[in-house]
Amino acid sequence: MTPLKYVHHPSRNPTLKVTRTKLQTTAAASRTADRKVRGIAFFWPGSVTEPWIVTAAAVAGTTLAGMYLDAKYHVRKDIRELNRGRTVVKMYAEAVRQNRVSLWYFFEQAVNRKPTHEAIWSRTGCYTFAETHIRATQYAHWFLSRGVKPKDYVAFFLTNSPDFLTSQFWRDIHDSKATYFIYVGETARYLLAAPPSPLDTGHNVRCMHGNGLRPDVWIKFRDRFNVPEVSEFFSSSEGVFGLLNYARGDYFAGAVGHNGLIGRQYYKNIFVPVATDEATGAISRDPVTGFAYRQPYEVGGEIIVQLPDKNSFAGYYNNPEATAKKFERDVFQKGDLWYRTGDALRRTSDGRWFFLDRLGDTFRWKGENVSTAEVAEVLGNYPGVVEANVYGVLLPNHDGRAGHTRAHLPKYAVPLFLRLVMNNIVYHSRKVRSTSLSEISATEIYLIGITSKFLTDKQQVF
Repeated sequence: MTPLKYVHHPSRNPTLKVTRTKLQTTAAASRTADRKVRGIAFFWPGSVTEPWIVTAAAVAGTTLAGMYLDAKYHVRKDIRELNRGRTVVKMYAEAVRQNRVSLWYFFEQAVNRKPTHEAIWSRTGCYTFAETHIRATQYAHWFLSRGVKPKDYVAFFLTNSPDFLTSQFWRDIHDSKATYFIYVGETARYLLAAPPSPLDTGHNVRCMHGNGLRPDVWIKFRDRFNVPEVSEFFSSSEGVFGLLNYARGDYFAGAVGHNGLIGRQYYKNIFVPVATDEATGAISRDPVTGFAYRQPYEVGGEIIVQLPDKNSFAGYYNNPEATAKKFERDVFQKGDLWYRTGDALRRTSDGRWFFLDRLGDTFRWKGENVSTAEVAEVLGNYPGVVEANVYGVLLPNHDGRAGHTRAHLPKYAVPLFLRLVMNNIVYHSRKVRSTSLSEISATEIYLIGITSKFLTDKQQVF
């Protein structure tokens, strides 16, 4: 986690690539459907022009009816997000026209707006935007003197450390007077496990932004550290599929995104959950028609994204094989093109998106597919559990995989075995590497370094 005093608005991040492309192509057709109600400009994509939606937006401008619609259907929220998407498309198109797409030009705009504002804070020194700009141009001139040309790749060697000091984090937040901070992976859990301190609430933070905040940590963290707003996003590095959940209170806690009535209508044929084969990971298809099985949003499945063409996904650098695996054709009709996210999500009837698992992060037991994330969330809510990691292991003489729970999980999802470890193996984002754990001997259970005999499925563990 890094303390920040300023962050760009999440809508500036290029996460909904397909959506923005579609917004751009439908902008001209949508101008006639623009509405102004009580000073709010409503932008209507070409695919969302049904009379009942236009009527709902118009009614949203009246006082009492608007309050009801906003509370129940989140009409204005969706309109704001669609308008932001159109704004980003225009901004990016203008940057392309001027050949100023590099982040450097956006940084220069920030320098011109607030040259004396603090840009970088650290224990060893602070820099304003103007000072940062001067240092950056000095480095640029040095590289030019060394023969570096535009589009060349330059490697930087920077001092770094894997250590995350929970004892120092809130001190840095307090001393820097940060109002926002960025979280990633499992670091919020580490902070929650630290002993209480007066600095827990002695800060100016009003919002935290990032991804991977576990549902079993969300409310505990927010309440203990008095962070009123959580901005949780969900996206991939490729930027084809993205969601954002700006949450206050408990209603949106644990969700990775939200669509109101208009958003659900607009995205219903763009972000689609499908069934996959648990053994192979392939999209399941009807043996007669050859088309995929579309899942109900409430049930969820791997999310696939409709693409207008292959150019919508830039692909992996110098790896055409990996790029090709992300495309799926003839999914619902001949000739259609979809992008596979590899992520399973579900969306509730009121539009809240919840992460289920990465493709492969499930196990099959007693004829049912079990989400490891769902089981880990329940275990993580039990008092005294610092972190729960759930993964499937191969069991002799059993068909499939199995890895306070009976009251919260269906019988088939209850773990049969526990393995206690002193330290987890994690990725750079602090997320546990479950695959490494499952590769270790599947015939033994390790209890803090002590090998135990294999347990039968009839033995009661909980």
